[in-house]
Amino acid sequence: MTSTEERIRVLESFPLDDSSTSVQGPTLPLSIDTNYNFYYRDSNAYETRWVEETKQLTETEDLLKRGEHFVTVVYTYRCCSKALPQVKSTEQPNRNQIYEGTIDILEPEIKKLKDFMAFQRETNEKFCEYIKQFIYGKKKPSEVFMWQLVRMLDLLALLDVLKNMKASFNNDFSAYKRALGFSKKKPTSQVDQDKATQENHQLHLFLANQNSITTQLKSDLEAPELEGYQDVLAHIANMCAEYFEEGRYVTPSDKFRLLRVMPYIIFLMDHADAKKSVLKCKAIKPERFAKIFKQYPIVPLYGDMQTTLVTVLQRAPNYDEETWGVGRVSDAKLAVEYELHHSLPQARSNYTSYLARFHAVMNEIKLHLRNVADAEESGEIPSAGPDGVVPLSPAPVPEILSREVRSLILRGYQLLTDWTGRVLAQAAWKYAHPNQDQKIETEYERYVRYNYSANDKLALIEFIAMLKGLADSMLKEEAILVPILRASIHDEVQDFVQNQMRDLLRQLSKKADKKKGARDELLELRKLAADWAGGIEPDDPTLKGQKPAGNIPPPSIPRRAVPPSPTQLDLMRNIVYGFITQRGKKEIFSEKDFSDKDVEVLKAFYHTSFYYPYLLDYAGTIRNITDLGDLWYREFYLELTKRLQFEIDMSLAWILCDHILESGNTAMMEYLLYPLDIYNDAAQRALSALNQRFLYDEIEAEVNLAFDQLVYKLSDQTYTYYKLRASAMLLDKDYRKQLEQAFPDKVPRYHVPKSRLEVLLRQRHISLLGRSIDLNALVSQRLNNAIRRNLHYAIARFEASPITAVVEFEILYNNIKMMHHLMSEVLQLDPWEAIVAEVDSSLSLASFHGRIVLHILFEFVSDLTPNFVYNSITKRFIRAASLGREEEAVPREAQPKPNIQFLYGSKMLTQAYAAVGDLTSGFFGLPHLHSCLRLIGKSSVALLTEQLLQNMDLKLHNVLEPYFNQLAAGMPSDKSSLPQYEYGTYAAFEYFKAKLKDIIDYPVLVPEAFQHFREWGNAVVLLSLLETATVELDSITATHAASFLGIIPDRPRAKKNLPQANEMLAPAALAALTPAGSSPLCKTAKNLKSTLERIKDGVSLGKAPSMVPFIVEEANRADRVYRPTAGSHSLFKVALHGIKRMLKPFRSAWVHSVSTAGDQLPPSDSILPIEQTKEFYRVWSALQFVFLLDVADNIDFQKPSLELFGDGIHWAGCTIMHFLGQRHRFEALDFAYHVQRMNDVLPFESVVNDERSRATMVTFFHRLALVRDVNETAFRVLDAFLPVESSPAVSELHPPKTESSTTFLTSASAASTADQSRPVSQYAAGTALAPPTAPVAPTAPVAPAAPMPPAGMPAPPANQVYSPAPSTELYGIPPPPDSMPPPPPPPGDYGPEDESDDDDDDEDESSEEEYDETPADMPPPPFDPNMPPPPPPAW
Repeated sequence: MTSTEERIRVLESFPLDDSSTSVQGPTLPLSIDTNYNFYYRDSNAYETRWVEETKQLTETEDLLKRGEHFVTVVYTYRCCSKALPQVKSTEQPNRNQIYEGTIDILEPEIKKLKDFMAFQRETNEKFCEYIKQFIYGKKKPSEVFMWQLVRMLDLLALLDVLKNMKASFNNDFSAYKRALGFSKKKPTSQVDQDKATQENHQLHLFLANQNSITTQLKSDLEAPELEGYQDVLAHIANMCAEYFEEGRYVTPSDKFRLLRVMPYIIFLMDHADAKKSVLKCKAIKPERFAKIFKQYPIVPLYGDMQTTLVTVLQRAPNYDEETWGVGRVSDAKLAVEYELHHSLPQARSNYTSYLARFHAVMNEIKLHLRNVADAEESGEIPSAGPDGVVPLSPAPVPEILSREVRSLILRGYQLLTDWTGRVLAQAAWKYAHPNQDQKIETEYERYVRYNYSANDKLALIEFIAMLKGLADSMLKEEAILVPILRASIHDEVQDFVQNQMRDLLRQLSKKADKKKGARDELLELRKLAADWAGGIEPDDPTLKGQKPAGNIPPPSIPRRAVPPSPTQLDLMRNIVYGFITQRGKKEIFSEKDFSDKDVEVLKAFYHTSFYYPYLLDYAGTIRNITDLGDLWYREFYLELTKRLQFEIDMSLAWILCDHILESGNTAMMEYLLYPLDIYNDAAQRALSALNQRFLYDEIEAEVNLAFDQLVYKLSDQTYTYYKLRASAMLLDKDYRKQLEQAFPDKVPRYHVPKSRLEVLLRQRHISLLGRSIDLNALVSQRLNNAIRRNLHYAIARFEASPITAVVEFEILYNNIKMMHHLMSEVLQLDPWEAIVAEVDSSLSLASFHGRIVLHILFEFVSDLTPNFVYNSITKRFIRAASLGREEEAVPREAQPKPNIQFLYGSKMLTQAYAAVGDLTSGFFGLPHLHSCLRLIGKSSVALLTEQLLQNMDLKLHNVLEPYFNQLAAGMPSDKSSLPQYEYGTYAAFEYFKAKLKDIIDYPVLVPEAFQHFREWGNAVVLLSLLETATVELDSITATHAASFLGIIPDRPRAKKNLPQANEMLAPAALAALTPAGSSPLCKTAKNLKSTLERIKDGVSLGKAPSMVPFIVEEANRADRVYRPTAGSHSLFKVALHGIKRMLKPFRSAWVHSVSTAGDQLPPSDSILPIEQTKEFYRVWSALQFVFLLDVADNIDFQKPSLELFGDGIHWAGCTIMHFLGQRHRFEALDFAYHVQRMNDVLPFESVVNDERSRATMVTFFHRLALVRDVNETAFRVLDAFLPVESSPAVSELHPPKTESSTTFLTSASAASTADQSRPVSQYAAGTALAPPTAPVAPTAPVAPAAPMPPAGMPAPPANQVYSPAPSTELYGIPPPPDSMPPPPPPPGDYGPEDESDDDDDDEDESSEEEYDETPADMPPPPFDPNMPPPPPPAW
């Protein structure tokens, strides 16, 4: 950078965070008055005949200043005697101290009242003195002096009204006199006592009599020495009417002053003598004033006080209703004039058009100034004058543009005055027309709180916003406009003095002897105001009555931004006023002295110069016009209701703010801060005008409370708005269309709401009572807490719900996250990760894991694995039927109360999302695991796996092992070899039922043993599904990041070692083709860095060069994070390794066979024991066979075991057998499988004719088909992830050379074939169940149907969330028989005996005999069916 200017330009190019739209009135952090008025104390510096009048103007100004002080004293006076202790009896010991203290406190206040009384007397005397001077004086007063008299009359009228309404004066004065009478503290001399008594008596009369000031003034004016006072007052009244009709006022206070003074003057003019009535005065035209009074019958007076003009006129002695007719106008017609909502459309139009014009002119001025600055910088225009001195004035603006600026500012003044006047006039109208509802308790509420309708409030808010917004726009350009206005006024004055007066001066100079007075007056004016070029007056031939030669140019006017001083300007206007008004036979100037053209020039300058003081005091005029402090003050009603202060709900400023927040009108939201300017104006008046600290303290206290409430409500509405916005954005589009069709009258509720909140929330520097407030920070602080509460509510709601609610919780979680993202675009919120870590307690010293992770783990262990059944086809868990166990009741926290704001923002959206959540609330599957993984992240998956494995290990040692030992003890003690095919399917089925009778009768088999195996198996299934969900999410992430990392699935073979285009590569292999650091993401970051580091014209393109290297670093870091790794890690494989280690201690007990005596078989026995063993697979085979039956507990629960426990129990058995290497033994020697194989050869239908038995067998084989598919699926999955070698056979057995049962098998097979050739109807005679002709395909369990949405609400589309949940009717199993099947038939019924059987037949026969004799001869097995279950595990 070569210069400071370039550095500044670079700084100007930086965008500022708080460069937002201004939604507040003009701020005043520091008040600087650059237009100080000396009030004519510098008049001696000028030589004119009007200088003497300026001395009287100085006196009146001082008098008015003192009057403003007494207005402040009277209006803000509060009763002091109420706060003082009272003497209750004459015998009270401290009564003298109380009296003396009362005197000490009240004496300064009484002194103020006496000064007030003396001031009004002095003011009356001065006013009468001025009137007398004008009656008998030769010179007419100027309009400036007449205006001072108007101000004096308005002051006296105001003081009289204020005195009348202050009853506290009399109360304090009475308390003072009472204390003074009993006190010993009195003047020492009798003269002082008499003087004090006389003063007190006069003060008593002054305070006690109503309208005493006006009465005294009227009496003084009617004195004989003021015989012609009516003419002077009539002149003042006509001047006021002329000013009002022509709109010759700038501020609203001047407008209302004119309205108040006119009836007051008429009252003073009216004499008790009918001959001297005001109606007899020819200078007063009643119809002129009546027209004005009818249009504005009610006028603001001061603060919260108003006056009705007709009441002033009615006090006149000769008041005539027909003449004035003020009271004839109805309130309905007047309401159109006073109520703002009637004039709001026109005000909007004026505001829009003026603002557009204002900004267009400002842009033109700025463009001109920029061009001038560029020309000076390039040297085209010298920046210094010919003398080498740089001028202090700004670059000249074209005269046409400067005149347009001046007319534009005056138009702005006019609009602001009109709007402010209407606002104050409406307040006065409301004060004069209170709400007459008898239910309103507080009197002040009738005037303010319940007196404004919704339309009135909205119109008032918009008017305040327009006038404050326009004032703010105008004041922001003060630095540019004020020099232009000063230069324009200077040029216009000099043009009038040096050019326009030349012709008039030349004409008067021709006959200097005859028109000497007029010529001298003009020369005084010229000398008073002329600013000659170079400071030297040129030799002007017009002073000699000659025309200037053609080659002599007119005097050059120096361009300066130096306007005339206030005194200088008033003297100029007085001289011109004298030229205009003092012309005639009896006047100073004759009518021939000035032509009509000259008079028009003088009138034009006089009219234009009226606005010069207001234009010069640019900022002060705007602040004075837009002062709305009267809307807060309530001293009159505090005195009337005898209260110390009113509640905030009765404050108009807060009422307007609260109405914006509560009305729901989003278009008005950006106007929220404008009513707060009422507090600013009231506080400014309390400090600078009223000089009352206690009023400022009251305003400050109310502002603190009001602003705190405003921030609270604004934060609440902001939260609701962004909640609705996030909910509407996340709602599925197709689902929204269905909702709109179902509820056509509520379509907007499903869309993003419109609001202007963002403009309001970007405010960083709100000025309130001189303090700069960061609204953005305050709202951000509250919304940070609100987001934390909402997230806590969502987690608490999730903690009180089952694991099936995790999808609904994720939807709500994403809603809060989206809301936080939208808010972060405007507000300074904490990072989302920090909020989640804090609310989730994942960073707590008491826990290393968050609440979400812990609850998911808790639900997995306490509810999902023990209380759900798994369906391998749908891969879903559904809640199982109750087994009546105490452990089924899962302890959870109480559900928090519904909070619409913390859910989805509105009732309609909450119902819509509830219908979405209900679709997944009836089951648990992959969608839920996806939600779990997205919520807790991959870093917490290891915790879930570890805890599930620990739980499985504890359950295996503490629960499953004791149960297995008990069940193994219940296995048949004798030989339990597989029945031969000769017995038939049904006989084998009954054989196994008889052998397993003890296990079937085990009382806790179903509710405990099966339950715990189900729980263990569900954990295995859950780990498998967790693996599937993790892989799916990783694949999605890799797909999203592929384009940034340069990973292209189908890449043509262009180089060696590259695959063909049709060859699919793994993500890791694809990632290897594009090494880290060379991905498109990293290349783009490097190119961006090189671009930002370029230096053009000595300036870096990057705004913050130190941050540029971080771009490349972050890109490289993202590349490493999202790039797939070469190694593949299987979560389920790791879990299976843990299960394998878990089962290692049980191999010695569950793998080796055991003899009848309990000793291990000797190693020399190389044949696999199949007749009598208690290995795990054999015990599990028994359990699986019993599982397929309907035992007593199944009949009690009215559900089969397959529906009670699902597929998880089989996953448990298969997992254990897989890692014990017993899969093939199980598949070969399983009881149920053996019966199935027998049925495949010899169907049971050929021998079973009983319908109940046939139904039992059909149900058994149907269930077996389902269970077998589950077992095969489980074995395949386990073998795919972690194959295990099966236990090898010690030796192999070969079949005999001759099969003795060949004949039997051949005949049986032929019979079976013949039976199968018959129609199925022959088997189904008399029964409703037909045997399946083909293997029955497993039927997926169907979870309960999703609950229907609220009445009339459509169900969400399936592609929006997940497919419908399955039903609880599992597998379509036919209902069990009413009772258990009959006992098995005798062995002789199994089939015809073959006489030709050899020894093998004898062995079979002996086996049959043993089986037949077992119930009678053999002792009962050692297994006790009634034995209690093992103790519950300690896990």
